Amino acid sequence: MTFMQVSELKKTKVLWETLEREKEIVLTRDGKPEAVMIPINSENFDAVRHAIRNARFSQAIGKIQGRVKENPVTDKEIESEIQASRAECIAKQKGIK
Repeated sequence: MTFMQVSELKKTKVLWETLEREKEIVLTRDGKPEAVMIPINSENFDAVRHAIRNARFSQAIGKIQGRVKENPVTDKEIESEIQASRAECIAKQKGIK
């Protein structure tokens, strides 16, 4: 895995050579990881994009599950939120805010 400063993206020849050789580049800003670059092609573009979206979704679900474990929601709170949401939808349908 290679780390590269965002400012180094201007060096496109080095960027492409590094990506081809290493197969993964972590872009950093102020020394902190910000993005990952991986090589793809037109044949695997959709599959790679789908896999990335699935991974991001799984990560988001994991964060939510962690928060719920730390601060459980009661059935009463869930029902209250459902009722508030339904009331908001009905008000929007009637043109009331």
